[in-house]
Amino acid sequence: MGSGFIAQERPSSFRIRFQVSIVTAILLIIAAMTTATLGSVYLASTRTAHEAAEHLFEQAAQGAQARIDRQVGLTMALANLGAVQAGMTGVSGSGLEAPALPFMFAALEQEAPLYSLYYGFADGSFLQVIATRGDSRILGAHQAPAEAQWIVRAITGAGDRRQQVWSFLDGARKTIEQRVEARPAYDPRLRPWYAAAVTEDGPQLSAAYVFNSLKAPGITASRRLPQGRGAFGADITLANLDAFVAEQTISANGGMVLFDESRRILAISPSLTAEPVPQLADLRTVDSPMTQALDSIGTESTGGALKSVDWQGQRLLTHIAHWRGSAGRGVSIAIIAPADDFTAHIRTLRSQILLLALSELCLFVDGVADHVAVVGLSRG
Repeated sequence: MGSGFIAQERPSSFRIRFQVSIVTAILLIIAAMTTATLGSVYLASTRTAHEAAEHLFEQAAQGAQARIDRQVGLTMALANLGAVQAGMTGVSGSGLEAPALPFMFAALEQEAPLYSLYYGFADGSFLQVIATRGDSRILGAHQAPAEAQWIVRAITGAGDRRQQVWSFLDGARKTIEQRVEARPAYDPRLRPWYAAAVTEDGPQLSAAYVFNSLKAPGITASRRLPQGRGAFGADITLANLDAFVAEQTISANGGMVLFDESRRILAISPSLTAEPVPQLADLRTVDSPMTQALDSIGTESTGGALKSVDWQGQRLLTHIAHWRGSAGRGVSIAIIAPADDFTAHIRTLRSQILLLALSELCLFVDGVADHVAVVGLSRG
């Protein structure tokens, strides 16, 4: 009887072990498929995110290069035109009768990025036209009437007879007010833009500097006048570039930085800094993790490719391009953002896959438990 009882139990024990083996195998298959799916999704999503970031960064860099090229190219072209205007041999009185004034007004009226155009002569005289465009900063810097649309500045004479006349004109170019100052300190012959123009052939482009009258940073293109009479200059402020950079949407925590050969910041996205950046601040001195990262990892061109770097425990994506002008000046365009800005959705997707796998596992385990309970009841 005993041996018969044992013979009846072996098939049942075998079935239980077989069922456990099937359950274990199924669990292993679910785990393997979940792991493979997570790995595949991670690799594909990361590659797609990086490709999207690379495309976005490259497009933004090309847009910045085009903007710089247009604005700087404009000033270079105007330097050529201004230098050949007929009749400009000097300045007298208020300068309001100068033969080049119609050209200067027209150029400033048509090109919003321009701040001013001017002539500096070998005798130290100077003629400048400034477009206020209703900008309170420009009006305030020159103590101009609120309705002034144009400012004409003329410096004439020598020694004690040297004087500076400020003429403030309305939209119809009628004089609203004039201010005369004796013995002005400004001498165009001592300015870098003048020295560069009279000693070199062709239009010259200055490094960024703070304009004498506006006290704001900008860039000047200048060219020598015929017969060495002096030089013509065209100014653009950095405000237009700054506005362009501020409009660029890179990512939640990323942005764009424009800087010159000396690593002085010309424009920077507000998203990269907690505080306003001083004029022409050194990239290395700005209290911003992103600018410090750029300084640390280097600012060499990435040749249009996206560069991924680890900095202080954070993975950053960068793209660095350079604009080069015909006069040898250059502007670097750096775009930088945390990789998490482009890959955060991958973590969400992984969590969703894990939740789905756990849900399926729970349903499977629940089904196995129900099956075991039914078998136990039938045996009972």
